[in-house]
Amino acid sequence: MLAGQPARSAVVDSIDTASDPRRAVITDCVDSSGYDKVSKDGTPVAVPSGPRTW
Repeated sequence: MLAGQPARSAVVDSIDTASDPRRAVITDCVDSSGYDKVSKDGTPVAVPSGPRTW
């Protein structure tokens, strides 16, 4: 189970309305430092250091 909320910061880098189809470039970064793995009873589960990919 997971608890907390990841923080997202999407940014529109460019929009091209003259092209067909129209195009947009979006960069999105997710910070999972406030998003923790927990057991069914809600106690935190130890995770290894490094990138947080579940």
